[in-house]
Amino acid sequence: MKIRNKKYEQTAQTIDINEKKVQKRLIQQTLTTAKNEEVLDPIENQEKAMHPRANEIISNWFEAAAKSDWEQWKTFLSSDAEIIQHIGAGVNFTPDEMQEWGKGLTAIGISVRYENQRRTACNHIVVEQHLVVMSNASRQVVSAEACVLITISDNGYITRAEEYLDSNVFLPLFLDSPS
Repeated sequence: MKIRNKKYEQTAQTIDINEKKVQKRLIQQTLTTAKNEEVLDPIENQEKAMHPRANEIISNWFEAAAKSDWEQWKTFLSSDAEIIQHIGAGVNFTPDEMQEWGKGLTAIGISVRYENQRRTACNHIVVEQHLVVMSNASRQVVSAEACVLITISDNGYITRAEEYLDSNVFLPLFLDSPS
């Protein structure tokens, strides 16, 4: 026998409605433009709400990494950008350190590509999910799902990138690569 508590159900519904109102208000406040205080709908006006070149910048940045063009890859970053790889407690890289790390991968025959890219953007924040596919000189291929949060400055440079993935799946590539 199921006992229904109407007061509890009404309270739960009120809380749920209030949470949705607060969430909507926060989204609207976030998407309010500084110029004319126009409130943008997050779904209908996604292109207007994000940095005008966000998709181009992020696509080109990942494309440069997939081509192992680490010089080009670095041109998309501000000089003081933070690149954070959430491996264990997290590892922070400067653009120079990350570029050297990428060149090191290339030197030992490890390549990377990105598949099934899904991206959403709001203001200067881009969230991309994709499948990272890495292979080594022995043609061993390993992949893992990743999520990357990217911040783009007003002048179109990446100022922060945080990557979340299970890096342990890539260990076999390094064990089988020449040092």
